[in-house]
Amino acid sequence: MQPEVSTLERREVKKQSIPTLKNYINGKWVESSSGKRVPNINPANTEDVLCYT
Repeated sequence: MQPEVSTLERREVKKQSIPTLKNYINGKWVESSSGKRVPNINPANTEDVLCYT
């Protein structure tokens, strides 16, 4: 007897580019002077890190 196999198709998910956010300081968009990034946590599930900003 063979196990049942799902007929669901596998779909390849393309990686989406996440924009790099900058800080608006004194009328200009500037990057962090320290270069540090902090995790952006999903509030619905605090185990998921959405991205680093």
